[in-house]
Amino acid sequence: MNYLSTSCLAFSIIVSFHCSKKNDSDNSGNTAILADTNKTSLNNESVFSKPTIVRDHGTVAVILPPSMKEVLTHYDSTFRIWGYDDYTERIKELDLIDTSDNHSPFALIVDANGDGIADVILAGRNDTSDQILCILSEGNGYSVMKIEDYGILPDPKTEEHYDEGEKEYGLNTCLGLFRFEKSARNPVFEVKIPQESDSNGNLLNDGAIITYYFENGTFVRESEVL
Repeated sequence: MNYLSTSCLAFSIIVSFHCSKKNDSDNSGNTAILADTNKTSLNNESVFSKPTIVRDHGTVAVILPPSMKEVLTHYDSTFRIWGYDDYTERIKELDLIDTSDNHSPFALIVDANGDGIADVILAGRNDTSDQILCILSEGNGYSVMKIEDYGILPDPKTEEHYDEGEKEYGLNTCLGLFRFEKSARNPVFEVKIPQESDSNGNLLNDGAIITYYFENGTFVRESEVL
């Protein structure tokens, strides 16, 4: 299979994972962006001057500093990061394998453009579609770059997936840090799609890993079907 067909197949796997039923009243992920001084069990009034992923008693959230929140709101005030409970238990288990503090299924803290300043990759939604964005350092501030727009709005409460034949509900794709040796191409992160089989052992999808590189000021993807 050539690269183009592999890439298209992997991208279509992501889209097919999401149901096309739109639920505008769903507020999934609204609590994932937390104000820097919110009184929550996750940050306890602490002020964060840089992006931080916080874990507390099975709950995970990304805390954005005011400068990042401001540029994200200006870019799209309707954008909401997916919440930890929007994901399947299988994705949560995969997330726990990595013990570093700069990742979650819906947010990654990376230096995408290599300027020594932390950037953030976010998986979330606006009022119409599932998206991946990057809040990217730019001079003395930040800009928002759209990496993916899948064109459909999944409802985690009704999305059916299988883990070793057991049905579960939720989003079954996740962000992941690139863990292999860095190259001149600057691989930044991955989107992971687990392979699935139903209760009868029938293969439902092959699964895929999509690697994103930052090249010439933009993100480029390369796909590998499992």
